[in-house]
Amino acid sequence: EAAGRVGGRVQTDVVDGYQLDHGFQILLDAYSEVKRQLDLPALRLRSFAPGAVLAEGGGQLNVVTHPLKCPGKFLATVRTALSWGPVTAILDVLRLLRLALPWLVTAPYAALERKAAPESTAELLSRLGLSEGIRQKF
Repeated sequence: EAAGRVGGRVQTDVVDGYQLDHGFQILLDAYSEVKRQLDLPALRLRSFAPGAVLAEGGGQLNVVTHPLKCPGKFLATVRTALSWGPVTAILDVLRLLRLALPWLVTAPYAALERKAAPESTAELLSRLGLSEGIRQKF
């Protein structure tokens, strides 16, 4: 282990009674094997809204959510985007819309079926022309 403790990428710290997970873990409850092996109601699983909470220096939390799926967080998302600069925010939103709008009229996995060259997340964000501010946050 290169880290100071065992566990690899999946770890949990308890701070002031809150459990803080390192990394990102999900359980896809639609899998038939998951349904066979686990008592899902007993686990009392919860889902998360699409989006992110970005922790900034000084304890500031910025929210970025999908505006159609989380309309209650729309103003918080706008405040976060505007904190990166109004012109930059508008351009980033337009670029993200250019990426996302085709998904409304195509099959969910159509983009994956196209034979595109593999690219990293950093390469994708750069290719989309997103600002340095948004690329650094994500």
